Amino acid sequence: MTRQLICACCGRHAGRWAQWWNQDTGYGVCASCVAWMKSKGDTNAQILDYFGHEGINWGQPVDKTG
Repeated sequence: MTRQLICACCGRHAGRWAQWWNQDTGYGVCASCVAWMKSKGDTNAQILDYFGHEGINWGQPVDKTG
């Protein structure tokens, strides 16, 4: 099930994605914050552990209203 998510990092709209198990209900991460985290040294494995799979649990928002 997908839902509108709020970014747990910056508080902006994160897109409509499946909820990742270790995030509070309604929270995920936006693609901009993932890019920022990677630029600061977080690995793909860390992002997966924290926020889930790109394209399933986070990524570029397609629908901001749905």
